[in-house]
Order: sequence, then structure tokens, then C-alpha cells
Amino acid sequence: ASCGIMQSECRMAKHVFQILPCVYHILSFTAILSLQVPPLTLLACHGKTASNVSAVQTYGNAPLQRGQFLFRILSYRINKHRFFGHFYITGMIFSLLFCSSQNMSKIVSFALLYVHLCRRLYESWFVNRPSRSTITLAGYILGNIHYILLPLVFISSDKIMVHHADFNSLNRHSIGWTGVAVATNVASQYYQHMHHVILANLRKGTTNELHTMPSGALFEFVSCPHYFLEMWIYVSFFILLSLPDFYPLQPTKVMRSAPLALTIWVAVNLSVSAHKTHLWYIRNIVNYPRRRMKLIPFFW
Repeated sequence: ASCGIMQSECRMAKHVFQILPCVYHILSFTAILSLQVPPLTLLACHGKTASNVSAVQTYGNAPLQRGQFLFRILSYRINKHRFFGHFYITGMIFSLLFCSSQNMSKIVSFALLYVHLCRRLYESWFVNRPSRSTITLAGYILGNIHYILLPLVFISSDKIMVHHADFNSLNRHSIGWTGVAVATNVASQYYQHMHHVILANLRKGTTNELHTMPSGALFEFVSCPHYFLEMWIYVSFFILLSLPDFYPLQPTKVMRSAPLALTIWVAVNLSVSAHKTHLWYIRNIVNYPRRRMKLIPFFW
């Protein structure tokens, strides 16, 4: 009976986790649409790029008449500095709830994720300078949804396997890739923090809303190095969550696509944000270096 219950739970979990890749692909597609669809552009703008939505706000009301009330609610703007830390608190809570893996790669992944969330919460509260930057209610809801779903990706391949992980299945190949992923994650977190400090110091000793040109480190090559490093953090998670040698049973193709779908969503979302930020710098900062790329050094 207990075996039947376990198998039933595994089948239910499998169906639930099959939805995750679809959700992330929809989010990725929506992020791309936000570059061209005015209502989505308005909902997606935050921080300094929100100052460029005046043209979008004049978008005709005709296409929005039926859902105008809901749209106005979702486009309501809240203070970014005050509410941004909620994302990481949400992620920390749900990570603790779901961190029950007996798989070594998942334990390592959850540990690195928790370090990442704690660091970002610290930066939101103690590194970032208070400002009047805003985020829409839609962006706030989406951010919390992202961090609620994030731990589910980490446990997705565990829940569909009846047997426990066999730690004897570790080999030099998987250990080597684990080392690469951990080193990439730690280095990316360290350098992302360094670039967040650079951004925060641009406002040091001032209470105005002026944005000056960031410089130093990877800012000499790209406009958004902190986004570039965030992408590498999620790439390292993808490596850890996709190592087949950690499993006695090969995870299904659908389950292995969940970490990939997450990584694609993060990369697309950050690419869109980097594009908007880069355009803002060019339009608002005199003599902004044209040789700076948007996100990826020497490439884009």
C-alpha cells in the first residue's frame, strides 16, 4: 500500500513539474514581447528605465478597454527599494520548505542558492541606496512567482524517482563538473556583489535621483555586468541540476528541461533588461562610450 501511495505521489509530482518548463517558456516569450507591445513595456519597466515610459503611457485605451481596470492595478507603481527585498525573503522561505533532497548535487545547489538569496537580501537592505525608483505591481508579483517556483526546479528530478540516490555513482567526470559549477557560482556571486557596490557608490553622499556613468571592472566593457554575472550564476545551477551521474535512474527528458527552461528564462529576461538599460545610458548620459556592449563583453 505504501509503495502504491509513493508511486501515486510520484506520478502527481511528475505532472506538476511538467508544467514548469511551459511556464518558463511563456515567461521568456512574454519578456521578448515587452520590447514591442506597449502595455507589456509599461508593466515591465522598472528602476531608471521607468522614466522612459511616458510615450508608452499615451498608448491608446481602445485595446485596453475591457481589461483597463485590471491593467491599471497591475501598472500601479511601488517603491523598488522598499519592496525588492521581498523577492529574496520569499525565495528563502520556499527554499527551506522544499530543501529535503538526499541527492548530493541538490544539497550543494540549495546551499549555493541560499547563499545567493541571503547575499541579495543583504544588498537590497544595506548596499543599495534609497531612491524613488519604482517597480510595477505586475513586476512585483512576477518576481515573487519566480522565487516561489525556483526551489521547485531544484527538487523536480528528485520527486519522480522512487529510489534514493546512490552516492557510489559519483565519478571523476561528475565531480569535475560539480567543481566547475561551484567555482563558477562562487566567483560570479563575488563579482556580482562587487559590481552592485560600484552602482551603489554612484549615489553615495547624494539624495538626488541623478544617474551617473558607472565605471571600473566589467563596466568598462558592458553596461550591465551584474546581469551578465547573474546569468552565470544560473548557468552553474543548470550544470549542478543536470549532472546525470548523480542519479541511479536517468531523469526524464521533461525533468531535465526544467533547469534548462529556467536558465533560458533568466537569460532572456536579463537580456531584455540589459537592452533597455543600455539604451537609457546612451540617451541620458553625454559621451557614453559607444564601445561598451550591452551584456556580453566583446559580443553584444
